Amino acid sequence: MKYLTALLLCILLSSFTLSGGAPVSDSERWLYAVESDIIRLHNEKRAELGLTKLVPDERLHLASRTRSSEMFRYDYFAHSRPNGDAWFTVLDEAGVSGYYASENIAKGSQQGGAAAAQDILCAQFWQSEWENSPPHREAIIDPGVSSIGVGFYYVETGGFVAVYGTVLFAAIM
Repeated sequence: MKYLTALLLCILLSSFTLSGGAPVSDSERWLYAVESDIIRLHNEKRAELGLTKLVPDERLHLASRTRSSEMFRYDYFAHSRPNGDAWFTVLDEAGVSGYYASENIAKGSQQGGAAAAQDILCAQFWQSEWENSPPHREAIIDPGVSSIGVGFYYVETGGFVAVYGTVLFAAIM
């Protein structure tokens, strides 16, 4: 039932526009919806455990989007940058300094276009994937972090859907 609710929410959010009424592309609409839902789901999990809510940070959001797009553009999947640098150098580039941080990454792909890829297009799928992996779950429930940035990258071409996701958690000093 929880998965069905998340799927319906994902479909409903596909009709939203940015403030000011400016329409956005389907992929951009999806990005904002799933990123917001991931933050909400992470905070729900933390609340269940009596932990403080994570506060969205725009710098972490942009750094997360950078990480996800890099992994797609350079066809790799790792906790490092395409040039071999450590993943956290993206935080320095985003203007974050004096931090304790961690990173969760994920990727998924599906043939058959968006209609066939509904599972990988909803936040509940990604939340479940991360929660069922002990190291990723530990990052979600780490009491030492207070900020979050979520960034996804989505491509649909020729009936193939590819999704890369990054969540950055930080305690910014």
